[in-house]
Amino acid sequence: MTQTNTVVSIQEKEELFRQITEYSFAPTVVHSDHKVLHVNKAAAEFLKTSREDLIGASALRIFKEENKPAILNRMNEVKEKREPADLIEITLVKADGSFVDVELTCAPVTFGDKPAIQSVARDITYQKITASELDEMRHEIYEIATAIVPVSDGVFILPLAGRVDETRADQMLTTIPLKLKDFEVDHLIIDFSGIYRLDEIVVSFLFQINDIIRLLGIHPIFTGIRPELARKAVQIGRDLSHMETIGTVKQAIRKINSAH
Repeated sequence: MTQTNTVVSIQEKEELFRQITEYSFAPTVVHSDHKVLHVNKAAAEFLKTSREDLIGASALRIFKEENKPAILNRMNEVKEKREPADLIEITLVKADGSFVDVELTCAPVTFGDKPAIQSVARDITYQKITASELDEMRHEIYEIATAIVPVSDGVFILPLAGRVDETRADQMLTTIPLKLKDFEVDHLIIDFSGIYRLDEIVVSFLFQINDIIRLLGIHPIFTGIRPELARKAVQIGRDLSHMETIGTVKQAIRKINSAH
């Protein structure tokens, strides 16, 4: 009688566990000794297969071959320590052979009377696409904001505006020389009056773009350099004296024209 009650109790525990996970929208797989014990509806739909196909199968089958050794070590560590593993990003393989990027959590649980591991996945495909799209949009904005404007024969203006962070500085150092090759440029006026945040990145960009433009055989003239930018350059030990700086774009154009 006691044995029967114990068996029933274990079955009830399993059933309660199944019911709890069944109502979860997160794909959930319970496995022990690398074999799948339970799969909720969300997981079967997410992996585009049936529960019958997954239960009893290897818990490693949903991972790419190159990731299986690391995942196996992760499972063994959770089993031995009986502590949750760190959240990771990884690619799962669906039944139709397609891939999906997920955040994966693994935690020790008891399934009936058996020590097991509960793995829960969260689809991050949309987040990754969005991040990629944002990077593309940012690149396009930087392209537009790095327009080189012709003023007269051989004279062009590069007006800078907004914030120059490390990413934008690197992008401009790459694209500006490429754009200059499309024109016959003798003088390039680079106007800093629209840069609202002046820091070490801006100072570094100023010196690097000066050196690059001179190497291309073009004479750079810097305008709109406010006193705080000059002070920042001095503070970090950079000398502006070898650069040609003029107050405004209008004054720079007038000086170029008067020299011709």
